[in-house]
Amino acid sequence: MLSSLAARIALFGGLFSLLALLAFGASAQPSNRPNVVLFLVDDYGYGDIGFEGNQQVATPHIDRLALESVRLTNFYQSAGACAPTRAALLTGRDFFRVGVWGVHWGRDFINRDERTLGNLFQDAGYRTGVFGKWHSGKTAAFRGWNRGFDTSVHTKLYDYWDTMVLADNKVIEVAGPITDVVGDRAVAFIKAAGDDPFFCYVPFQAVHEPFNAPAALFEKYQARGYSDHVARLYGMIEVLDQNVGKVLDALTPRQAENTIVLFMVDDGSSPGFDLTYQTRRMNETEREERRSAWGRRLRGTKANQFEGGQISPCYIRWPAGFEGDRDDHTLSGILDIYPTLAELCFIPLTRDQKPLDGRSLAGTLRGEAMAWPDRVYIDATNLYLIERPPGPDPHVRWMTARYQNYKYQREDRFLIDGSEDVRHLLFDLETDATESTNVAAQYPEVTAKLRSAVEGWYADVLTTPGVFSEAVYPIGHWNEHATPINLDATVEVLGDLHRDPGPGFYFTGWDAPGDGLAYRVDVVEAGEYVIVLDYEAELTDLGATLSVGVGDHRVSGEVSDRARAQIGPLSLPAGEAVLDLRLESLGRGPVAMDWLRSLAVQRIPTADDMVLRDVRFVVQSTSGSRMVVEPASASYDFAVKAAAPALRMSPGEMLTLSMTTANPRELERWSAHYDFQVLSNILTAEGELGYSAPSEGSVTLNLTARHLSGREVNARIKLIADPELPPSDGN
Repeated sequence: MLSSLAARIALFGGLFSLLALLAFGASAQPSNRPNVVLFLVDDYGYGDIGFEGNQQVATPHIDRLALESVRLTNFYQSAGACAPTRAALLTGRDFFRVGVWGVHWGRDFINRDERTLGNLFQDAGYRTGVFGKWHSGKTAAFRGWNRGFDTSVHTKLYDYWDTMVLADNKVIEVAGPITDVVGDRAVAFIKAAGDDPFFCYVPFQAVHEPFNAPAALFEKYQARGYSDHVARLYGMIEVLDQNVGKVLDALTPRQAENTIVLFMVDDGSSPGFDLTYQTRRMNETEREERRSAWGRRLRGTKANQFEGGQISPCYIRWPAGFEGDRDDHTLSGILDIYPTLAELCFIPLTRDQKPLDGRSLAGTLRGEAMAWPDRVYIDATNLYLIERPPGPDPHVRWMTARYQNYKYQREDRFLIDGSEDVRHLLFDLETDATESTNVAAQYPEVTAKLRSAVEGWYADVLTTPGVFSEAVYPIGHWNEHATPINLDATVEVLGDLHRDPGPGFYFTGWDAPGDGLAYRVDVVEAGEYVIVLDYEAELTDLGATLSVGVGDHRVSGEVSDRARAQIGPLSLPAGEAVLDLRLESLGRGPVAMDWLRSLAVQRIPTADDMVLRDVRFVVQSTSGSRMVVEPASASYDFAVKAAAPALRMSPGEMLTLSMTTANPRELERWSAHYDFQVLSNILTAEGELGYSAPSEGSVTLNLTARHLSGREVNARIKLIADPELPPSDGN
């Protein structure tokens, strides 16, 4: 039950939007529904955009879009951080409610029972695609292809150059700036859509740290006198802008007229690392060098609740729908995008739609009078906490409410310095845009109103089932050869293990029996499983024994290798449970391992399972080179950045591809993809594919075998053109 009138009004406003959408959705949908292109840029505030006054960095394509759009000048993202903003954007619901309350550590998975924008558009008959930084779940049941997107290309977090992507559950190694890859895939999707309506979600990973840019652009800005940090950032921004332009220019004139284009960011700017996380962040001199170009200097950056960490540029263009090139000061935010797009695209919300916390901005965009002058927009953040906030009603570091020209902030000092002090701040943004003067004592009624709204909102959030809980990992999906469990997503850390001093993803201190880690899992099908561990261990420490299991279902295994161990088979019943890994005994040395790096759970197929068994792919060259490739887990390889087996060949050499399986009569087809292209589908195990190796560089060849049940196994190989190898006789 909400505990304040203001919070009730906020909830009822969201329910009213839902009922209105249900009402208009009952009518027939028009045949010319608009397309949607939604840009979301990582760690990119107002300051580094030319249109917003920055004359140091070139952003002509973003500037063009801003000039042609309705510009929402009071638009907020969520929590000043990546995953919470994505959760609110994709669901139209407060991020706490949908299972997201952090950026890692198992707190960045949108619950499986939530409906995303991908689901909304896909169910309405749109082609749907997402290209870029997903960060809304990192394993089976949480990827884009499980959440309503026909095509998904996920980038490797915080890896900007010569990296890998996870494309529809296939790992592809790519070269150059990842921003170019994202832009190219979005363009290909738009062109393939033709006259069909499409929803193209483009969450660029740029300009998240560590900063990196092509040498020519770095040198361009360096030659203008900028420091290396700033020059690299500006080059990165210019690549981003080029790709925004690339996507916009992919729209035909007819498409552009009837396409809603949205541009926004996920949090405020970051004084980031340069090149790698092993260097350093911008120092104060470099920060001021960057800030000196900002036309709008606000307090704070990403991950806090001041305006610099909360407010986002938001440009929305739809030539066929409303007039552009105007500012709109309506109080709005990322929560409003879901209901807004549903209304503008004439998509009815289903009766089982969970209540939305956002409101439709359709009327505002059409130029109608502001519908809610007394709106209270609430936000919160706990970033970056690794351990769970204590107590049955967990502390929240900052909770804020924006109302008219006021900004209220509730600051819980327990999560800052351990004290029991709670501070209540109020800023008048009309006269104090930099939030430097607390006027709570001058306006006690406003402070009391907004405090009540915030505390009522939080009391209601706490009634949401599963709030402040870590991710549940579904294991046993046949289309995921092995399910990676992010080590940081612990329900409990047992004993005296220590996280790494950086992001806290890995664990050391395996020196006493009972040390261990526990995770929430959902065993999709009862069966036999094997647990795969990757770690670092010294030869003199081998021989330790580890135990893994769920309750009484346990199995032990020995650390007999310096880098990898497989423990199993482990018999697991179906359903949700807590799986834990424990150190049982030490080996020859004082520690079992130096670092645990990764954990994965793999289902062992039996003769009764509706899957292909003992699949092997064979790659044979005309010069006699031959490689047998076994199935692997794309999701796991992507998580740990595992390299594909590589085969060097003379440029343009011809290959023959084939496959074998223990149950060939149950094969529906097998196929090959080179990079993002389909090579061919073969309907029998006896069939072969011919393929010409690359004439230069390399390609990733993904091989997929599909059972009659629809369950697949995947493998990949990297083909490298080596000009030092002599041409084969078959060329």
